[in-house]
Formats: sequence, C-alpha cells, structure tokens
Amino acid sequence: MDSRNHGTESPEVAGTELTPEQFQDLYLYIADNGVFVGISGVSWRDHVALKAIDEPTTAPEGLSIYLSAGWPVAVYEFDVGYRVMPAFRHRWGWRRPDEQ
Repeated sequence: MDSRNHGTESPEVAGTELTPEQFQDLYLYIADNGVFVGISGVSWRDHVALKAIDEPTTAPEGLSIYLSAGWPVAVYEFDVGYRVMPAFRHRWGWRRPDEQ
C-alpha cells in the first residue's frame, strides 16, 4: 500500500527524529513533487535558515532533508544536488541550473 502524501499540502514535520521508513516517505514526497536545482541551487543565505534532518543510516554521505519552520522544503543528495519544493523555490528565487 502506498502511504505517501500525494496531495498538494506538505506534511509538517514536528521533530527531527524520524524512523528510516518515515524519512524515506518524506524523501519520496519531496523527490516526487520537488524541482531539481542542482548543487548550487540553494544559496548560503537561505541554507543557514534551514534545519537539516540527516538520513538515519550508517552510510557516510546519506540524504539530508531541510525544513523551514517545520515544513519540508528541500532534499540534498550528496554530489547530485538539491530538490526544492515549488512554493519555496519561487519564494526564495531558487532556479534550476538551466534557468540561470
């Protein structure tokens, strides 16, 4: 059964302690609905305001999900780049590399 949220509303994340399954569901939600903006798609000015949740794994370069005011706004895949939720992409002026 697919329990991912396929609506237009983002699920608010209350804390940063997620089970591996919860982390994967949230990652898939952002991956399915977000826009790829590349490695430099999030400026340092915006990045410092975000709270990171690291993937609960023993892998040295796992995924990181970023929150703004408790809401998931981006995911970072090591050496690949960021996927950003559309509402936040437009709010902060984040662009895909081909839109520069």
